Amino acid sequence: MEKVCEKHGVPVDVLTELVMVQRERQHQERAHGIYQRFEEILGRIE
Repeated sequence: MEKVCEKHGVPVDVLTELVMVQRERQHQERAHGIYQRFEEILGRIE
């Protein structure tokens, strides 16, 4: 996974956090606010 992240310029911690957010909300009927949270996380990539 680290090699794939490095190849695409995505820090591993960013990918980890995105997966955690998705898992937290996977049982919700509507994932209210998930896209905003994704944007916040992805905004850390320079």
